Amino acid sequence: MTNIKEITALMFFGILILAGCNNSVLNNNETTITNAATYYTVHYNGNGNTGGSVPVDSNNYNDGATVTVKPLADLVHTGYTFANWNTAADGTGISYSPDSTFQIASANVTLYARWTSNITNNTDPVEPDTRIAITITTKNGQDVTLAKAPLLYNKQHVMTIDNDDALNDPYKTFLPLFTGGIPEHDTVASNGMFSTDGCTNDVSYKANTVAWVISSNTGADWFNWSDGSHWLNYSQLDALMANGFGLIDHGYYNDMTKAGIDPVAAVDSFINWSENRYGFRPLMAVAPGGQVFDIPAWTGRWFEKGARFVVIGSGAANAMTRVDNLNINTFTEPLQVGRHNIEGASPATIMAYVNTMIASPGNQWLRIFGHLVNVSDFIKYADIKEFFLEFNALYGKPGNDSIWVANVNDVISYLYCRDTISIDSVKDGNKTTFYINEGAIPSYVANRLITLKITTTDQILDIHVSGDTTASMSNSIVNVLWKKNRAY
Repeated sequence: MTNIKEITALMFFGILILAGCNNSVLNNNETTITNAATYYTVHYNGNGNTGGSVPVDSNNYNDGATVTVKPLADLVHTGYTFANWNTAADGTGISYSPDSTFQIASANVTLYARWTSNITNNTDPVEPDTRIAITITTKNGQDVTLAKAPLLYNKQHVMTIDNDDALNDPYKTFLPLFTGGIPEHDTVASNGMFSTDGCTNDVSYKANTVAWVISSNTGADWFNWSDGSHWLNYSQLDALMANGFGLIDHGYYNDMTKAGIDPVAAVDSFINWSENRYGFRPLMAVAPGGQVFDIPAWTGRWFEKGARFVVIGSGAANAMTRVDNLNINTFTEPLQVGRHNIEGASPATIMAYVNTMIASPGNQWLRIFGHLVNVSDFIKYADIKEFFLEFNALYGKPGNDSIWVANVNDVISYLYCRDTISIDSVKDGNKTTFYINEGAIPSYVANRLITLKITTTDQILDIHVSGDTTASMSNSIVNVLWKKNRAY
C-alpha cells in the first residue's frame, strides 16, 4: 500500500550566500535536487510549442544506461520547424536527433525542443521563457499547489534590531555576536546565533544601522570623516553590508528642521549614495532629530522613492506591526511603524516584548532599538548578550526556530514580492512547472525574495529551479533567491 503523506515546501527568492544543503547542487544558473534514488528520468519539454503533446519516457534509468531519444510525434509550433532536441532551452547544451542515443550520467535529463522560423532567411531559434520556473516532479502525478507565505522561510514572526545615530555597535558588538567572534566588552568568543532556512543551512541573525550620510555642520560625507572608533567608517559599514546587515536612513546629522536643511535633498542624497555604493535603495527611513517628525516634504519624498515604512516616534503602542494582513500595494501613504527602546531594559523586559509578539494573532513584526552598547548604561552589553542567548535558545535554531531576525530592507522587499508577484502553472504528466511573474515588482526593489509553500498528497521526487538564481533544497523545502540588475 502506498503511504499518503502531506508535504509542504517553501520557496524564497532574493540574494543570499548559502552553505551547502544535503542532496543539493548550487550554481549561478540553475539548481536541482533529487531524492536519493537508484534511477534517473528523461523528460521532454516543448519549449514554446503551440500544439500537440510532448513525448513521454516512462522508463527509470540506472546510471550509465543507454537512452534512445524519442521522435517529435505530433508536437508543433506554428510558424516554426522542429530542428532537434537539446539539453538546454536556449540551445547551448548538447543536441540530439530523434532515435539517437546517449548514456545517463548520474542525473535526470530534460530535452528541450529546438525550433527554427519558417520565415525566409530567418533561422533563429525561438527565445526560451526567461521567467523563473520551479518544476516539481511527483511519484504518481497528483496535483501540486503553491501558496505565498506571510514571511521569509515561513517563519511565525520577524524581529529587527536597530542601532541609532551611526554608532559602530552593529560592527563591534552585533556582527561578532551573530556571526562568530569576540564582541566589544567581552572576552569570550561567540559561536554565532542562527535560525535555519529549512534546508539544514544556518542563517545568522542580522542587525541594522540607522545612519546619516551628510553632516550638516561640515557638509562632509559622514563615513569618510569618522575614524571608526565611535561612529561607523566606510570599512566597518562595508563589512556590515557584505554580511547582510541592514541600512536605514537618518537624514542629516543635525535636526532636519534646522534652517538651510532641505528634507527632499536629504532623501535624494541618501538614496543616490546607497544605490551608487551598495546597489540597492533603502526602503525604510526614521524620523531625524529623535522627535515626532511628519513634515510632508520628508515622509512624502520617501514614499515617492518607494519607502512604505517611515518610523514616527517610539513606544510599546506602535512597536509591532501585523504583516500577514497588509498589502503593500494598497498603501497610499507611508505606514508609520513604532519601535521599542531597549536602553536600560533588563533581559526579562526585552523578552517580555518578544513573548507579547508570540502571543499576538497573525504574523507580527517587532522592532527594537537603542543607541550605544557599553558596560554601564544605554544598552548594557551583559544584558543584551543575556537576552540574545535566551532568545536563541527559545526561538532560534536550538529552539523552535520560529522567528526571523532580519535585515530591515529584506523584510520590506519580501512584502513587496509577496504582495506583487503572480504565479502561472503548467502540468505535464507527473511534472508541474510554476512560473514566477515578477513584472509588477518596482525596479528599485533590487533583492527579490518570496517563500512559496508547496502542498501535495503525493511523494515529491524532484524539484528543479531555473533562471539566474541561487537555491538550497531538502526533500520538502526550496529556497530560491534572485536579484534584478536594472537601472533605477
